[in-house]
Amino acid sequence: MEFYIFIALLVSLLWGAHPVVTKYLLSKYSVITLLLFSSAVYFYFIATVAIFRNKELTNDLNKMTPNDALILISLAFFAVFMANSLYYYILKDNSSSIVSALIFSAPAFTLVLSYLFLKESIRLYGLLGILSIILGVVLISQN
Repeated sequence: MEFYIFIALLVSLLWGAHPVVTKYLLSKYSVITLLLFSSAVYFYFIATVAIFRNKELTNDLNKMTPNDALILISLAFFAVFMANSLYYYILKDNSSSIVSALIFSAPAFTLVLSYLFLKESIRLYGLLGILSIILGVVLISQN
């Protein structure tokens, strides 16, 4: 098995466990507490990695354009802060398997958005994948 496939499956396992653990914690703590605590821990680990990769970070910051900085800020706000806030909010009171099926249907959106904005091609397998995702979400939501 290719190494990247193993890593991708490990990430999938971790992301698959995330809703289960988060839902358990949401039964005990508020959304804001979990968001704040997990963000603080995430920041700590990212800062630690940045210390060891400071040359790379400095090079990137020196060549970053204001437009790219704005894109990164928007991405952090919408794709991280807003998405996680909404995710925790809906996960708290709904089935983790259904919420996860809906949330992790993201590859369907990625395929369409990458076609529209990055001019990547959509092949038959991509279309079949999107249909499979939609069918899977519908079937899981009937659980």
